[in-house]
Amino acid sequence: MRACLPSRLDREWGPKPSRRFHYITMIRHPILRYLSEYMHVRRGATWSRKRVCSGKEVVNDEMPPCYEGYYTGLRWSNVTMESFVSCDTNWANNRQTFALTDLEQFGCFNRSVWKQREVELLNSAMSNLRDMAFFGLAEYQEESGALFQETFDLVMPSGSLEQKPLAIQHSYEILREIATNETIYQRIVRNNHLDMQLYQYALKLFASRLKMMGVQVDLKKVDKDLLFLHPSI
Repeated sequence: MRACLPSRLDREWGPKPSRRFHYITMIRHPILRYLSEYMHVRRGATWSRKRVCSGKEVVNDEMPPCYEGYYTGLRWSNVTMESFVSCDTNWANNRQTFALTDLEQFGCFNRSVWKQREVELLNSAMSNLRDMAFFGLAEYQEESGALFQETFDLVMPSGSLEQKPLAIQHSYEILREIATNETIYQRIVRNNHLDMQLYQYALKLFASRLKMMGVQVDLKKVDKDLLFLHPSI
């Protein structure tokens, strides 16, 4: 984002000698985010297939598609959970870590480099998260709103930060599937092992920033909500 945003704004709104950027993001629990993306893809939705790093687009040899027709615009509608979790090159795997990492330092889309340098890759994501002007956690909407207001000296509309129970954000069909299939659940955890570590780091950093405001946060709240997803947690 840091590499492309200045030039994009110059094209959209004209050149400007200096712009002050405040980078922000939201982090979500990896299991909840992964299930949400699965349902998004299963119903026929998708994102842009164009991925660029160092000015070059990803090619099939670097990231073989999970299904035939991916790069020609076909969608993965009605994909089964088994197929979704079984694809090693699924862009859903560790999506948050790769979104925050400086991929140019790791061969862009070179998967062999990723595997060899996972610790460095994760550290890059953590560093970029730490350097952001603000980040929040989807599972802590009220606390994230308070931190946002404190960071930017803003007042958000009343009622805009109401927390929705996590359990009702996912269909009962998916909940039952995860709760009764230990193999799939463990595969989801493995597919997102970097995101799981990133989330734990984000949670502690989030709590420390709130503590500076005099706000305490229940770090176990997400674990309690995830009992709805997988009783063995």
